[in-house]
Amino acid sequence: MSETYVTSDLHLGHAMLVHRGLRDFKTVDQMDRTILRNINDRVGNSDTLFILGDFSLAGPEKRKFIERMAGKIKCEKKILIVGNHDRLNPMMYIECGFYQVCTHFEAVYAGHKVWMVHDPAWAELVPRRELVLCGHVHGLFRTCENVYNVGVDVNDFKPVNVYDAINTLSNNGGNG
Repeated sequence: MSETYVTSDLHLGHAMLVHRGLRDFKTVDQMDRTILRNINDRVGNSDTLFILGDFSLAGPEKRKFIERMAGKIKCEKKILIVGNHDRLNPMMYIECGFYQVCTHFEAVYAGHKVWMVHDPAWAELVPRRELVLCGHVHGLFRTCENVYNVGVDVNDFKPVNVYDAINTLSNNGGNG
């Protein structure tokens, strides 16, 4: 049975995060390899992976880099919710190996309406009974009310199973 996973803020190839000590890696290559290995260790070929923005800081001049990094993720259904650092036009991401590219995604999981977005500010636009999975804020918080930050910085650089995120929000009211 296929599973659904979410992650955000991979920032593959973004050397500043390492050089300024914002992520505890010796090199950007080590960071990239760790994130990609963690994804592939958890997400199977038939699973779906939502990347809620900031796949890489690279723009059109680095398209081959984005294509190479996307190709290293084993699962066939990679869905990108564009973030503020995703600089290619949506069709270029499709050509680089993404299954779908959106500004947001809505779905129902375990009876909960779930919004997948990059920026948690979207939570202000949805009823509190609906859940928001986001990134963008790096280490600022993991959960807050009806919002779960799936970013790699607060999840040990690993993707999160969508049902685990929903259970966390449902069981603790988002105050964990």
